[in-house]
Amino acid sequence: MTTRVKVDLSFTRNLGNYESIKIGVGVEDDIRDGESVDSATERVYKFVEDKLIEKTSCRYSYGFLAVCIWVSMVQILLDARFDNHLMLTTPYGMFHFLLLFFVLAEVIRFGTQLYHYRKGV
Repeated sequence: MTTRVKVDLSFTRNLGNYESIKIGVGVEDDIRDGESVDSATERVYKFVEDKLIEKTSCRYSYGFLAVCIWVSMVQILLDARFDNHLMLTTPYGMFHFLLLFFVLAEVIRFGTQLYHYRKGV
């Protein structure tokens, strides 16, 4: 019979108006050869913390990217309907803005990971 280590972490964000989002991650693992219970718990906790931070940062960057793409779609609709050139000043303007949105989403993802690693979960 082997000794098992189990770690569960969760991150809850209050959205107001009696709504909240909860992201939870849990792992159960065996103790490896030559490893103490404390070091196994530390290893599993670090793994779970990394996964929780990764999920949280992806949530923020995906939300930003989704909003930017919806704004771009509305811009295309308004451009076709009213013949405005708010974002499409060059033929490749939409491509440049989409590329900018993807880069900003990655910056948000890395920034959120950095913030949560420094702050702790």
